[in-house]
Amino acid sequence: MTSYQRLPECSSQAKQPENRSCKLWRYMSFANFCSMLFSSSLYFSRADLLGDKFEGEWSEDGISKCAEHFSQTKPNYEHLHNIDAEQATKQIRELSSLHVRKSLFVNCWHANENESSLMWEVYGKNDECIVIQTNYEILEDQLAVNGLPTVCMGLVEYSHSLDHNPIARIFHKRPQFSEEKEVRAVYSPLWEVPVTEELTMKLRTLENTHVKPNVSIPVNLNTLIINCFTSPKSSDSFHKMVCDITKKYDFTFNIEKSKLAGTPYF
Repeated sequence: MTSYQRLPECSSQAKQPENRSCKLWRYMSFANFCSMLFSSSLYFSRADLLGDKFEGEWSEDGISKCAEHFSQTKPNYEHLHNIDAEQATKQIRELSSLHVRKSLFVNCWHANENESSLMWEVYGKNDECIVIQTNYEILEDQLAVNGLPTVCMGLVEYSHSLDHNPIARIFHKRPQFSEEKEVRAVYSPLWEVPVTEELTMKLRTLENTHVKPNVSIPVNLNTLIINCFTSPKSSDSFHKMVCDITKKYDFTFNIEKSKLAGTPYF
């Protein structure tokens, strides 16, 4: 069995919450909920399939600054020696896009003390949707149990990143997305591979080869999930079906109807 260890530089590249017990929510369809139950795992989508075509990309200013750095210093990697700013810009634009968008896999959560009506509207497009709730510390611990050293967790920052590190960039989004209050767990099979000319060539061929669209990472769902809520628009029969399925597969986490379905108290 392959053994893994935690990615050591993660906390320096991704912003961490002040309260590691902060609540996290993951909204999903009934089909995705069942898939999670049957596989006892969390789904990580490839970065270029998340829906935002600029996911993980650099700003023009960021590319220019990094190109200038490479052209004025002597990198540790022989194949990057003696390149000018124009060549550096071309390589950075080409390889960065492939590295981030084709080789990073992302699992997304919403950070909030309570359910979010907005998130139900965005991700609960029909009545048969579900949200699971955990907290940051539990999720981090679960993703480190069997491994994946290369799973890096952090808060998404809603600003333009000038950082040339792909880990830092995948934790940045444009300010227009700030209502998402997103927390990400990110995995890449390339993080343990040293940056060499061989890796550079490997990244360049990613575009022309089959790259799997997702990975699934095993977790203990009974430990991970603190609460589970069915959509505020769901029927009683749907809620009962969710309860019956989880019980059939020996899951013991709490299942309730969304608090938004009840009478409001002001």
